[in-house]
Amino acid sequence: MDLFVKYGWGLPKEIFFNLEAIDVLENHLEFIEQEIDQRQDHLKRKWQEMEEKKGDPDLEYWEIISEGQYVTSRILRNSFLVSLFTVYESITGDIAEHIKKSVGKTLSIKDIRLGVVDSTKRYYDDVLGFQLSKRKEYLNQLKTLAKLRNFIVHENGCFDYCSEQKRDEMLAIGGIENQDGYVVLSRDFLSDAFGLIESELEDLMERYTAWKISQKSS
Repeated sequence: MDLFVKYGWGLPKEIFFNLEAIDVLENHLEFIEQEIDQRQDHLKRKWQEMEEKKGDPDLEYWEIISEGQYVTSRILRNSFLVSLFTVYESITGDIAEHIKKSVGKTLSIKDIRLGVVDSTKRYYDDVLGFQLSKRKEYLNQLKTLAKLRNFIVHENGCFDYCSEQKRDEMLAIGGIENQDGYVVLSRDFLSDAFGLIESELEDLMERYTAWKISQKSS
């Protein structure tokens, strides 16, 4: 879904550019998976070359290069999740700020000191009177993405830097695994995360656009 084309025109520029970022991320997701696949193919070729030249490759060296696919996956996918959730925060925050100014409110999202998803929902629903999401189950999934994002940003996605309880909570999330002490997201997990946020933003943008039209006609 091209949110930028569908909803971008006539919006405040900060929302306009963040919608473009969602479309950029969708293309980037495809590039990430292509890069990971290419890296795996490269490692397979290296292994074949070692077999042909030595007959009995250095297994210790092979263990090192075989881990490269996990390092590549971890760096690219984890960074993508951080960027994706940042754009979600930016768009929901910018829309809230625009509605706030239009209806004459003074309280801001940052004044509500809860988790990012709970603060945003409380602000939209209770302060602005504008529903953030119509699907409760999606909000719970967004909270899971927020926890993962915070874990990646603040602890580098490294289980050595967190408690056993937090590690178990992270690993209980479907689609992630512990690879040498670091969280690694699966391809399907990242694709589902993008689909979730894109779907939530599409629903929000549709209702926000209708609200803007109603404001002009009232």
